[in-house]
This record gives sequence, C-alpha cells and structure tokens, in this order.
Amino acid sequence: MALANYRRALQIREQLFKPDHPLIAQSLNNLGFLLHLLGEYPEASLYLKRALNIRKHNLDPGHPETAISYNNFGYLLQSMGKYDEAQDNFENALKILKTISSFEHPHTKTVHKNMAKNEFLLQLNELDTIWSQISVIEKLSANDIDMTKSDMKEIFIEATKQSPRVNRVRRRLEDVKDIAKEMNEEAKFYLKLNSIIDSLILKASNIY
Repeated sequence: MALANYRRALQIREQLFKPDHPLIAQSLNNLGFLLHLLGEYPEASLYLKRALNIRKHNLDPGHPETAISYNNFGYLLQSMGKYDEAQDNFENALKILKTISSFEHPHTKTVHKNMAKNEFLLQLNELDTIWSQISVIEKLSANDIDMTKSDMKEIFIEATKQSPRVNRVRRRLEDVKDIAKEMNEEAKFYLKLNSIIDSLILKASNIY
C-alpha cells in the first residue's frame, strides 16, 4: 500500500511540476528509500540518484536536503556492497552538514554512524579475501599438497599489509560500540580474522 501511494504521489507531482522541482526530488527520494528497504536495489538506485541530481543542481550548495540525498544514496550503495562509492557519498553529506548543524544533530549522527559502519564493512570485505587465501592453504595442507616457502611468504606478506587496516578498524569500532553491537555476527567474524592475521604475521617473521 505504501509503495503504491508513493508511486501515485510521484505521478501527480510530475504532472503538476517541472522535472527538476524540489517536490519531485522529495517524492523520488521517498520512493527510492522505500524500495531500498524492500530490497529492490536497482530501481531504488534510479530514483535516489535522480533525486540527488535534482537537489545538487537546483538547491543551494549547503542545503540539508542535498545532504540527506547523499546519505540515502550512500546507504543504498553500502547495501549493494559498493563501499568505496558509498563512502564518497557519506563524506559529501558530512561536508554539508558540518556547515549547517552540530555533531549532535540527528542527521549528522546518522551520517557518522553510516560512515563508521561502511568503513567496517569495507575492511571486512578486504579481510575476507585474506580469509579465502588462508582457506586455500588449509585445504591444500589437508590434502597433503606441499606449499612452497615462496607461496607461504606471499600469503604472509599480504597479511602483514592488512594489519594496519585491522588496527584502524579496531579503533573505529571502539569509538562506535553501538555499531559493534548491532553487527554482532560481523564483529565476531572480524575478531576471528584479526586473531588469524596476527598469528600469520608472527609466522611471517620467521620466513623473512
């Protein structure tokens, strides 16, 4: 029912106003946000992107509605696993909000929370690659397939490169404990990977 109402509202406004009218952007944003919540990501992207473009080009540079559009589009990109693009949108939203509101403002706090979650997911995604490599080693070892010293060193070096990122994520999580609680399963996975990588770094020192 809500989705049908949002679609109808957009149709009516498109008949009454020019394509770049702020009320059109409002309807596009509302419809896109609801579609996002319903898991209809491709369609949601079309509406949220159009709303953002209207607001960027027709409202003042520091308008709060433009910040909201940046945040909503970033939130969608995050759900789609496009963490780098999501981060860009969150940063654009924050730039606007910093000039017009305090850190305690609900919109600003929401963007900070989304950015922290996005950074966590971004690093978790990168660590997942390491986890896959480790799993390959374990599988090969289980099948009595010898790993050369060079192969092992390559994996360990990669793990060492990831270590500063792991520490940065840990510090970030300590600053946003509420996010860690909301993402309990992901946090457990992160801690497991962190422990494995720490042990790999110790082993790497023996290979160097």
